[in-house]
Amino acid sequence: MKTYSKLLLVFLGLMAGQLHAQIKVYNSLEEALEHADSVEYLEIDHLEDEDQLKVLTQFPRLKSLKLSNYHGTEAPEFLSSLTQLSELQFVNDDIVSLPQSYSKLVNLEKIEFLYDTHLDLQQTMEVLNQLPKLKELRIEGLANSTSLDSIHFPDNLKVLSLRNNHLRSFPTGILDIEQLEVLDIGDNYFNQLPKSLSAMKSLNTVFLDQQPLLQFNQTLETLNKSSCLRSVYLGGNHLSPNNLSSLSQKHSYEAIFDDSSILLNTHYKPHIDWLVPFQTDMDHLNGETSIKVNINKR
Repeated sequence: MKTYSKLLLVFLGLMAGQLHAQIKVYNSLEEALEHADSVEYLEIDHLEDEDQLKVLTQFPRLKSLKLSNYHGTEAPEFLSSLTQLSELQFVNDDIVSLPQSYSKLVNLEKIEFLYDTHLDLQQTMEVLNQLPKLKELRIEGLANSTSLDSIHFPDNLKVLSLRNNHLRSFPTGILDIEQLEVLDIGDNYFNQLPKSLSAMKSLNTVFLDQQPLLQFNQTLETLNKSSCLRSVYLGGNHLSPNNLSSLSQKHSYEAIFDDSSILLNTHYKPHIDWLVPFQTDMDHLNGETSIKVNINKR
């Protein structure tokens, strides 16, 4: 069964690669300008002159922009004029703040900040809270001293990732996102989750992989009270699947330990280093990569 899982992972990876190949992603402005009328996905690395961005007005179909290794302390204000954008990604940049003019990005549905360790989260959220269509937010790879305890997240989010942020306390602002469906808090240092997490009516998927300090007895007791939860990803944790099986009663969600199963989730793909082996003792699963855990409806 382990061999089958590895083969499945390879197959799904190839399929994802083929799908990505069908989507043309331009990674230089020079190449993009040669096909200006068809450019939808563009990646810009090591932007030195912000004036270069003015050529982006020549891409009428541009909907996804990735900006990497940008060394300005404020995100480029010119991007606020690209009101057709639906996706925006900042990676390994030095930005501290977003211009208030980003509130003009009224069609933006997804924004990511990956390893932008200088980001002023309070100011960033003030801007993001003005975006009416924003549904997915990823903030990952923050500095060790980061705290999100007082953060007010955008109200209309359906997907939130706070993966790999060295967080030790659960950001309580998450509990106020009534429409949240997917929560990725993998690869952090939580000790416990709030019991009120089980009361979130729309939450159906939670990533809790790679949690070395989490008290799983309390965690599973909380999750087991949810009436909406359908999938919990637990790879890379030292816990016994037999403990999960003992909770079995009437209704169930799927507890998943294998990364190939994550690839099967077409709605959301976490940023996980697939070269890092999952640490769960798979022998306890008798060859299975997931088990059923009952939900006690109250």
